[in-house]
Amino acid sequence: MRLRTTALLLLLFLAWGCAPGAVPSEPAPAATETPLPAAPPPDPEIRLAFVGDILLGGELDGIIQYRGVDYPWVHAAPILRQADLAIGNLETAVSRRGTPSPDKQFTFRSRPETLAGAARAGMDVLSLANNHALDYGRDALLDTIANVRAAGMHPVGAGKDLAEAFSPALFEVRGLKVAVLGFTRVIPFATWVAGQKQPGLAAGWEPEPVLAAVTDASTRADVVVVLFHWGEEVKDIPRASDMELARQLIDAGATVIVGHHPHVLQGIDLRGSGLIAYSLGNFIFTSVSRPLNQETGILAVTVTRGGVKSARFHPMYISQGQPRPADAKTARRIQERLDRLSVRWQTRVADDFTISALDGPD
Repeated sequence: MRLRTTALLLLLFLAWGCAPGAVPSEPAPAATETPLPAAPPPDPEIRLAFVGDILLGGELDGIIQYRGVDYPWVHAAPILRQADLAIGNLETAVSRRGTPSPDKQFTFRSRPETLAGAARAGMDVLSLANNHALDYGRDALLDTIANVRAAGMHPVGAGKDLAEAFSPALFEVRGLKVAVLGFTRVIPFATWVAGQKQPGLAAGWEPEPVLAAVTDASTRADVVVVLFHWGEEVKDIPRASDMELARQLIDAGATVIVGHHPHVLQGIDLRGSGLIAYSLGNFIFTSVSRPLNQETGILAVTVTRGGVKSARFHPMYISQGQPRPADAKTARRIQERLDRLSVRWQTRVADDFTISALDGPD
């Protein structure tokens, strides 16, 4: 009975498939997908850290000899090491040679071994373009350049000749090319200026060669950092000529401009995709009675190919030559000062020390 039923069902199936008008079924066409366009790779970003004047000699030498070369950097190192590049101004010759310039009130020289502390703290670039690099003569300057390199860091702003003094330190970090240059407008004697065959400093008196160097660097790097020794000591406001040059440097391709020499903190200008910090004051320096000279910090800036992405200041206070985290009262005083001095450029330093642009004209 089961066999007869199965045969009957088979006959019915064949009859239906061969009936007039019946259309044999066809396999469905394979589904096709239009590939989505590939997402552009994320724009790489890197973290830069900047500090002010670094003095590893003078009255600090005894403290450093007693406490060790890492002593000045104990509190700063954790922040500096988080950066991809940490950059500052070396306000001293580093050599065992030379004699102090007889026509200067203050002359600084540090022992070569002190640079090991800076390197271990995370420093990468040291500008020598300032009014103390030749305090002990040209031989000591050449020693300073060699000693910075021997410690694993990169000197800028000085060289064995004009070409080297104006040459940038070049880096590549996560695909971003970075150029760092150093210049000074504070030069005690004309003989300190680098020449075609003369060791010396990268002079920034005349804008044209500085702008040319920055423009050239911008064709070779995605991010251009310019360190400038300029301004007047203990003044709140930069000189008009320095502000004009800073604007020109941004237009020429500079991403971040950081100044030194006034020995006090000055305002910050977020200008388009660039940032100008006119003075970061002292950092590792002889302690003095004037609190403004001891107020300092680390400027942290995140950059991409498009320019500055974010910035924040880490407030510190110098005690016995060592920058330490500022207490709440001192931090508030530093924040209020930076915010007040920055508002002229439509820039805000908030309560948490983040730096942002205000709406309004430049």
